[in-house]
Amino acid sequence: GENFSLLADGLSEQELSETMGCIVTCGNYLAENREKACSDCMAKSVSNQRKEEVGLNGLKSGYIQDVRSLLAGGSKHAYAAQFCSRGHVAGCAKKDNFPGDGSTSIMGWDRVAEMMRHTPQKEWSGEWWRGNELGIFINNPVFWSSSDINPMSSVTGILPSQHAAIRPILEEMFTLHCDDRRLEVGAIVTSEIQTFLAHRLKHGLRVPDDIKALVHQILYRVTFNKHIQFDDAEKFVTLQSEVFGLGAVSQVLPASLYQQMLDVRKKMQGYLQEYAELIKKRWGQKLAKEDCSPSASCLDQAASAVFDTFYSVGGMTVPTTISTGVSILLSKDGSNPFPQASFSREKALEFYWENIRYFPPIDVFAHWEKRPTCAGTNEAATAKLNGRRGTTKACPLGARDKDAKFPKVNQYQGGKRVLPNIALAQADPKKWGPDAWKFVIRPLAEYGKSLGFAEMAADSSVAGGKMNRACPGKDLALVIGTTFFELFNQGDWASSYQEIKFTNGPGWLQNHYTLSSHQMVEDCNEICPDCSGPWPSCWTAQGKCGTEKRWCATKRKANDWWR
Repeated sequence: GENFSLLADGLSEQELSETMGCIVTCGNYLAENREKACSDCMAKSVSNQRKEEVGLNGLKSGYIQDVRSLLAGGSKHAYAAQFCSRGHVAGCAKKDNFPGDGSTSIMGWDRVAEMMRHTPQKEWSGEWWRGNELGIFINNPVFWSSSDINPMSSVTGILPSQHAAIRPILEEMFTLHCDDRRLEVGAIVTSEIQTFLAHRLKHGLRVPDDIKALVHQILYRVTFNKHIQFDDAEKFVTLQSEVFGLGAVSQVLPASLYQQMLDVRKKMQGYLQEYAELIKKRWGQKLAKEDCSPSASCLDQAASAVFDTFYSVGGMTVPTTISTGVSILLSKDGSNPFPQASFSREKALEFYWENIRYFPPIDVFAHWEKRPTCAGTNEAATAKLNGRRGTTKACPLGARDKDAKFPKVNQYQGGKRVLPNIALAQADPKKWGPDAWKFVIRPLAEYGKSLGFAEMAADSSVAGGKMNRACPGKDLALVIGTTFFELFNQGDWASSYQEIKFTNGPGWLQNHYTLSSHQMVEDCNEICPDCSGPWPSCWTAQGKCGTEKRWCATKRKANDWWR
């Protein structure tokens, strides 16, 4: 409507339209020729106005352009080439003003590990700020704007005091502290995966969506000691995909186009209320003793953090690395980095670890050396909000936008963002050897060098360990992934009618696909590709599948007639 150009904040209507179109094109991993289409789109629409503000939340046009270029990618090497000359990671230290002006990307295992080590102390002292971010993406705060939490952010961008208040609860939920808990969780994981695989062998396996639903079932049961049906897990996966997909893409939209985000926010609120009730039963008394102001309560803060775990830092990352493992075992495409496509079952843990290393589901561990200027204030007033010993304060909320229906915030302007690159650190030849860029199942001890779970972001001397940013669910993730590949038998599955191709992160797979078991094929019940777009190769595969199913049924009828 009439607000379109007014709220685009620096972009013309044509530029905004082109930006939106390119982001959709670059992010559509199901589309054929995505990489070329994305590259062509960017070449056409790139603007020289890199410092112009775009969208409602203070992001710069240059940041949007650089994220587009990273999404275009095409391979791990193409991703590396965006940061390092000719993609040579060895000796590559940093890149200024990327992604986006005012940002600095940091490369090299040693430098990334060192920044992680400093994170607890630097956050607690008020020297560093962390925002509402997932890897390289800065997420739209609208999704967290009706959760009674402030800052309106995922768990990555809450205040140090809030993090210290709920970190012990998150560790109780997700950390396997003792042998009894490990045995209990191991039994849950094994039971859920056995049930899942038995059902999928009869009804087909959609990669990655069915795996996302499985992991959600496991996380929910481990957290709340309650089983949820697969249908309910699928409903969550639908919302998960919406929040994940729109979180960064929606940043370029004007307020007049926010209705879809508000609908997603409403669905998200239902889950937050459910989680708050379940958390209150077990941890309510502990949380009531903590101070998470200016959020309404630490119960609300914890419920939001659990949702974030389910939708992203656990519920998206674990399925991603399981899906790459399944794809490696079944892909016959030249993009498969592990063409031998097999491993011994006793090496399931090492195989899963290599998926985490080679296909890192989160690429950067960002922070701000200078936080963005609070909306409606100035740099000096913003700096005064930083405090020692966990006393850093949230920005005052700005005026509420009547269309977008959430307060004005600034997530970028005036800040200095630093992005230690986990993905490239996990492939640094200096640390991993000359085969760092190859998929190689390594001795288990080698994976002690991992930074994929932000392992180095832990310091028990800071706030008694309550400012640790290392993933509390690392061991849980490893149990889930390892158990899956101990139980998954690639010999049970027929070749997919769709090509299984690999691309760059964060998704790593060029397309979703469906597998049918050999038994389903024998019974003429294989699942044909679901083609929701005008993609010739998909329609060809769908036609071939349909023909073979009909021929299978015809032969079966003939055999029955002759009996």
